[in-house]
Amino acid sequence: MTPVAKSNERIFGLLSAAGVFCIWSGFLVFSRAGMQSGLTPFDLTALRFLVTGALVLPFAKAWWPRHLPLHAILSMSICGPGAL
Repeated sequence: MTPVAKSNERIFGLLSAAGVFCIWSGFLVFSRAGMQSGLTPFDLTALRFLVTGALVLPFAKAWWPRHLPLHAILSMSICGPGAL
């Protein structure tokens, strides 16, 4: 592996770690906001999923498996690991 490829992998890894940190810290911030305000559990759930979805959507669109048939894509979307 070339030094440039190693450097790119390292940068990608650090950016991924920063993204995970931001998502999980956002969960904590929204939970704290829910405790201090009149937000319902449904409001907190919506905030958590909307913010995380907005952050992940560009990556999902770029790397979505387009070669699969429609029924496979729908079943992955509905019954994927995040759904349960």
